[in-house]
This record gives sequence, C-alpha cells and structure tokens, in this order.
Amino acid sequence: MTNPLIRSLQKWCDMKNQKISSSKRLIVPFLTLAFLLFCSPAHAINFIVDENFNIEYSVTFDTIQLTFIQQNGGTGWMGVAFNEFPFPADTIVAWIDPQDETAICWDGYNPGIPTLPNFPFPIEDTNPFIRLLAAPPTYNQNNLTVVTSLRENGVTSITCKRKLITNDIFDFQFRPDMRISVYAAYNNREVYTLSGVQQPQSTNHKTGEWVLVE
Repeated sequence: MTNPLIRSLQKWCDMKNQKISSSKRLIVPFLTLAFLLFCSPAHAINFIVDENFNIEYSVTFDTIQLTFIQQNGGTGWMGVAFNEFPFPADTIVAWIDPQDETAICWDGYNPGIPTLPNFPFPIEDTNPFIRLLAAPPTYNQNNLTVVTSLRENGVTSITCKRKLITNDIFDFQFRPDMRISVYAAYNNREVYTLSGVQQPQSTNHKTGEWVLVE
C-alpha cells in the first residue's frame, strides 16, 4: 500500500502540472501573436527597373527599409531619388566597395545647382558644399544604416534602413500610406567614390510611384 504522505505529494504535483500545462496553452498563442505583430518583417513591395535591377521597400512602424538588388553579374552602384527627376531630390546610393567588399549606403542630396562641382550628381548630406550655417543638429546628418549585404551567384543585394521622419532638411520626410514619386537608377559596372564629386553615369533608370504601406 502506498504511503498516504506520498499519495498527497503525488496529488499536489499532478495539480501543479495541470496548472503549468494550462498556462502554457494560454502563453504559447499569446507569444505567437506577439511575434506576428511585432517581430515578423513587413511585407516588401518590389519596384522593378529592368531585368537587372530592382528595389524592395517596406515600412515597419517608424522605419523604412530598402533592399537594392542587381542581378546578372552587375557590380556597380544602385540608387533611388525621391522625386520624379534626379534633382532636386533626397537620394540614396548603395554599392559594395571593390577594395574591401564593404557595403555602403550613401545618404545624399542632389540640389541640381549647375555651379556646384558635383553637378549633375548628388553629394552626401554631410558635404560642406550644402552645410547650412547655424543649422539645427538634425541637419546634414547621415541617417542611413546598413542592415545586411550579400554578393553571390551573380547577384548583389544591399539592405539599408532609416527613420521615416529624420527632421533633416536634406532627407525626404516619409509618412505611412503616402504616395511618392521615385527615380531609380543603377550602373552595372562602376561604383561611386566617396572622395569624388563626379560619379559614373547610370546604365538605366526608371521613374514610378511608391505607396508606403505598413
């Protein structure tokens, strides 16, 4: 015959296990829902320039993320200007440095002023040529972050992100659900130079409209 004390302990353990099992049934669906709402990536929209180049973009909360993808062995720069024309426009240019294989996402602006030495190309937001005197600290900042990059099997992809609202006068200020005109372009062989003002021309470009959907 089983000792009464042992039977009591077993009964207590069974009750605790039932409570833990019940809690798990509640916690697991909650954690799954939380992951879907807060952790899963936003749906990316694909903007195709041609068979060699496309940009995927998505909005999650207060951040926009862009992935520049060049196929068929292309190794040059890739970019987008947030205007139907290349200038005046907030501009992002991405490439992989051929020397050290570092991915670069360049936060630029193209004022389109013929007297500037960079014309007709964009220059970095931090460039002294467009630095404003007594400007707020949010102006002339590099607000882009490289998320990831990859080059294999003839495909180069670079992903970067930035806040929708940066309060930088040289950045386009995004809002969810807004429609914006874009000018996307790429060069399939040459990259930008950080120290230069004149850059390689584009191989091809395309204008279109993006809709920023969360």
